[in-house]
Amino acid sequence: KTIVFTRTKRDADEVSLALTTSIASEALHGDISQHQRERTLNGFRQGKFTVLVATDVASRGLDIPNVDLIIHYELPNDPETFVHRSGRTGRAGKAGNAILMFTTNQRRTVKSLERDVGCKFEFIGPPTMEEVLDSSAEHVIATLRGVHPESIQYFVPAAERLSQELGPTALASALAHLSGFSQPPSSRSLISHEQGSVTLQLTRDPAYARGFFSPRSVTGFLSDVSPSAADAVGKIYLIADER
Repeated sequence: KTIVFTRTKRDADEVSLALTTSIASEALHGDISQHQRERTLNGFRQGKFTVLVATDVASRGLDIPNVDLIIHYELPNDPETFVHRSGRTGRAGKAGNAILMFTTNQRRTVKSLERDVGCKFEFIGPPTMEEVLDSSAEHVIATLRGVHPESIQYFVPAAERLSQELGPTALASALAHLSGFSQPPSSRSLISHEQGSVTLQLTRDPAYARGFFSPRSVTGFLSDVSPSAADAVGKIYLIADER
């Protein structure tokens, strides 16, 4: 069970709609009638869908047991809101996880939040395309295992015919289509998240260079190796660590 928190009603509707193509989800916000609100909450408690997308106002006073994951789709307005959101999981001695999504420009705000709430965050990057594909495949496999045996019988002849013609490729094609990847996934920048770009990480070797990289040294290096690549660079992000 997962609760995704958004700031606005519009974001709650849009995120829930985007998720429904692959994951059963419902939105909860102030514009929803009391009857629909109770119906949505009961469905979430009973496991009829696994993701609830809610605004902070709509989530006040909720008592939902066994929530496994909290996702802060947008930064909370204050530390109290972060604690209130995250407190929806890990109840009654059970383990829970909370994920806070943020942009590069918000990193300083996240550091302040970390200090104010008095807990240590683990900073991780967005999932790679390979991780997304693996996760999508596992999700489809779990769904396939839930198909009723009587329904499967109708498709056995076609499956046997395809297996003879294509071998394992037939099943791989089905997994790709059901995962939403009928076409090859496009690359995406890990810095700006724009499609069609590839992110490269340059690491200094202390044995050959001193000091830190600078944007000028990066473009100079690329100009020596591949002038066309140097001309196509979009953004350079310096990672402040010992390398």
